[in-house]
Amino acid sequence: MKTFFKYGALFSFIISALVFSSCNDNVPSDGSQNQTSNADYINGMTLTCPAADYEVYNEEVVSESLKVIRFTYPTVDLDNNVVNVSAMVCMSNSFFESSDKQIDLLVLNNHASILRGEKSPTSEESGEQWYESLIQGAVPEKNVVSVASDYIGFGKTIEMDQAYCVGVLNARASLDALRCAKKYLIDNGFKFADDYKLINFGYSQGGQTAIAVQKLCDTCADYKDIKITKTYAGAGPYNIKITGEEVLSNDNPYLPAVTLLCVYSFNDYLKLGYENTELFKDFESFKTYMLSNDSKMMGATNKWAKEKGFDSKKFSNYLNDIILPATTSTVNENGQFYAEYLKKIEEETWCQFTPSPSTKIALFHVENDDIVTSANSDFLYDYFNQHGYPMEKKTDLNSTFEGNCYVTFSVPEQSSEDSTHVAGVNYFIQKIGEDLLKL
Repeated sequence: MKTFFKYGALFSFIISALVFSSCNDNVPSDGSQNQTSNADYINGMTLTCPAADYEVYNEEVVSESLKVIRFTYPTVDLDNNVVNVSAMVCMSNSFFESSDKQIDLLVLNNHASILRGEKSPTSEESGEQWYESLIQGAVPEKNVVSVASDYIGFGKTIEMDQAYCVGVLNARASLDALRCAKKYLIDNGFKFADDYKLINFGYSQGGQTAIAVQKLCDTCADYKDIKITKTYAGAGPYNIKITGEEVLSNDNPYLPAVTLLCVYSFNDYLKLGYENTELFKDFESFKTYMLSNDSKMMGATNKWAKEKGFDSKKFSNYLNDIILPATTSTVNENGQFYAEYLKKIEEETWCQFTPSPSTKIALFHVENDDIVTSANSDFLYDYFNQHGYPMEKKTDLNSTFEGNCYVTFSVPEQSSEDSTHVAGVNYFIQKIGEDLLKL
């Protein structure tokens, strides 16, 4: 570990993001004070938030029963440049074809980490559509419509790098997609029931995004017109320091690729100021896998890392094998820069806020999560309670999502090829379905 801290302090912060970074804004690598603060960024949205507009480019029926409408819409990147991102609206085909076009439940699905480009929400092999199927199956008597953005970096923007775990950017992409989807629905004869519900949910990286979405709706003037009935956030990354310490002590990282993706994505989107050739010993080889459009990121990168044997090492040793030392003038031997950098990022978190009294949130995390430590949700639960937003903690397998709550329990250990983090998704979806029947 001493060797790691000699030149790896910066990267230990970035690794702490893993599949689950905190929601952050632009922060320079020297920890200086000239970054855009969260407050400045939110206040500036009024000048940069694109108009709700859309262009449908594909409609089809999938799985014999789901109608999928794919469209592009404008959002903005962290430099406030307009980017046309892709998203989908999904509903049962019978509802789409019916004369009764009154929507009872609108679901904003914030997608988790994507292993391959062809598994993004709008792709033909979408790995996200089972979410919609399960939610519709839980409330079959309701007319349910789901909305999911690809975020920047997938679908129509697959030529761009994804903003991996950059929560603020993904939250804006989700909310802008929601706004445009609602316009599409109204333009095409759909109506919203007087008592319709708007659900915001996500798991893992999507859980992080879901919390950032709720924060924007509670605090940003541009999104205060969006009234979310309830937010369900599962296994999200809400505290960088806690997560980083857990990751650095991991003997067998489940997804070694995410280490590299976070290093690359944070340097790219958060403008840390390093050349990729400064960061990676073999960037050209790495780039071939990570940036290939056919596999897009994690799947191929993970395979490459495993072939090199990186999955059998602690992250500290793993980094020393693949990442070059950064500029030694900013990273010293005693890790002081690491501590200062973490402190600065923690001050700029997007996951810490005091929800409005009318906001409803349910957190979920399996206690023995092997990828995103449940200490993340413990932290957010404590933060909410300490800042005037009371939540109830429930620790029984049969606990429900009723009320503002944090549900946590252990699940059976998985095989070496599986993960308790992934296994938790089924419990998460099941409990959302149960709660939807009571709303």
